[in-house]
Amino acid sequence: ERENAIVMPARFAAQKDHLTLIRAAARLAELGFKPTIYLAGEGRSSWRRRAQHLAARLGLREQVRFLGHVPELPALLGRVKFCVLSSHYEGLGLGLIEGMASGCCGVGTDVEGIQEVLADGETGFLVPHKDADALARRLAALLQDDALAQHVAAAGQQHVQQTFSRERMREEYLAFFRG
Repeated sequence: ERENAIVMPARFAAQKDHLTLIRAAARLAELGFKPTIYLAGEGRSSWRRRAQHLAARLGLREQVRFLGHVPELPALLGRVKFCVLSSHYEGLGLGLIEGMASGCCGVGTDVEGIQEVLADGETGFLVPHKDADALARRLAALLQDDALAQHVAAAGQQHVQQTFSRERMREEYLAFFRG
């Protein structure tokens, strides 16, 4: 049984949008949901402090956990239900891919680099950029519908295993170098 919790595996940087996830956590609390939010990653201390101050100001000190570097990230991803990547842009949402590969239901910002990782409503869910209300509504719906979350998590896991496998990557690199 997975923990009804959310992990965002992302370093603290201008590119990442931890603040929207923290604001969504406050909205979730207003709706009666208080899942633990694990923020896994290091990065710039100034961005982390901003996120910590926002969580404290919104009364989320107990709910939002700042983990820093997590050497056993696959174990964390394997025990929670949701992996969120709230970001302003991505080259490739590797943290989201890792979460989906671990069986988490993936939720990401509808931006370049995440749009290529999941298909909305099929292998995960996209939410509008910088929209804490939309993110909270999506997470609340998933927290209320475990069957949907599990179904989409399974589809996402299968998609990631097929699309981002080592074998496929090796074959595509070889084809690139040959041609």
